[in-house]
Amino acid sequence: MTNKEYVLFYDSGIGGLTTLAECIKLLPNENYLYFADKKHCPYGEKDEETIRNLVTNNIALLCAKYNLKSVVIACNTATSVAVEQLRQSCSVPIIGIEPNISEPIKMGFNQVVVLATSCTIHGKKLLTLEQKHNVKFKNVSVKNLATLTEQYYHTKNLTLQKKIKSTIRKKLLSVSKKSAVVLGCTHYVFHKSYIEKLGFVCFDGNAGVARMLAEKIKQNPTTKKQKNIPTFLSSPTLKQDLKLKKIFLSITRTLTK
Repeated sequence: MTNKEYVLFYDSGIGGLTTLAECIKLLPNENYLYFADKKHCPYGEKDEETIRNLVTNNIALLCAKYNLKSVVIACNTATSVAVEQLRQSCSVPIIGIEPNISEPIKMGFNQVVVLATSCTIHGKKLLTLEQKHNVKFKNVSVKNLATLTEQYYHTKNLTLQKKIKSTIRKKLLSVSKKSAVVLGCTHYVFHKSYIEKLGFVCFDGNAGVARMLAEKIKQNPTTKKQKNIPTFLSSPTLKQDLKLKKIFLSITRTLTK
């Protein structure tokens, strides 16, 4: 274990890069690790016990190997299923991500639509948020969207891009344009601008995670744009891992411009 302190970001794939990008913009001088559990991606359609075991076991190994100052679970599904257990077992601050319900409610939206994976929609976390805000959400599960997103950003196949847009459009056909659309999966944030082009006001929780990270590690946002290059880790073989690192770096550079 080195003396360098890292902030670890954890996701099943590339979705958490949207969260990492917001944190780099706010705290560019931190040392970041990003772990993608590509071997088991995506998490959203798996059962809770499987996800919980994957997340807790992987993070335990990473905590033993690296000198961590904080862990960010940059995955709504993993947060919903495993964050409480992680907070009990880890000695460093654990920051999760959840659907950004509070912002549209503060802005006066009476109708809130949550786009999320099946696991997140049926999990206790979303029910807790409903009770907390005393609002009944319209929950829309978008099966395979995370998988399609992974495939597109690894191949840039235009047919996949069209399929993604068609999938999103069909899911929102019955949704009133007066509704706030809350993205309950970090993979979906890649499609935020497209959803806004359809006429919806769209929200995600990434900026809130960045502010929480700054608070937890007691760092003030800075204007110094050093932007340390994140270290990317993954679960596949070395050959696959090298390819993934190139993809992750390319996406991260684009997101943090």
